Amino acid sequence: MFRFQSQELPLNLINTEEMKRGRLVDSLSSADNLKLWIQEMNANQLLEGYCSHTLKGLEVTREWLEEALPVIRDFRAMLRKGLEEMADHGVPEAGWVERLEAVLEKAPLIFKYAGSSLAAIPLEKGPLGLISVIAYQTLTLYAEGKLQSVRRCSNPKCIWLFMDSTGKRKWCSMKICGNRMKAERHKQSVPTE
Repeated sequence: MFRFQSQELPLNLINTEEMKRGRLVDSLSSADNLKLWIQEMNANQLLEGYCSHTLKGLEVTREWLEEALPVIRDFRAMLRKGLEEMADHGVPEAGWVERLEAVLEKAPLIFKYAGSSLAAIPLEKGPLGLISVIAYQTLTLYAEGKLQSVRRCSNPKCIWLFMDSTGKRKWCSMKICGNRMKAERHKQSVPTE
């Protein structure tokens, strides 16, 4: 159901919204979809080194999901706005970093050595715990200058963002948007009879 185009949690969260046939589709429109997203993130090991330990051990109840859904969707909207500003202007909107820091203040993280890396684990087991690890990774990417490589997909019908460290990438996915745009250009170049 979900297409993960990145190893980065912030991009995987904001890209749960996409345009399909000219209308916005929210893949996190229900508690069941949120549960599926968390399960698929775990299955794809995208939460490894962050909250995977917490979420694997957490009984994600209906009550947890119902509480989490609006919190995560509100956080996603704030996150998208800042990342779109990074893609468009190279800097986030004023106050965006402070809002991410406020999330971490509400749901602090602890760090544990896991294998060959340090795992960031939220003390909060509720929805704030999940968004705190996403806020942490976002701030880490920002501090390392990696958010400078956030780009919008060149398909004008796509709202996905991606990170391009090469400076050459144009599409969120060559298989999807790249092929669509190439097919559209080819269709327009073929003379009609």
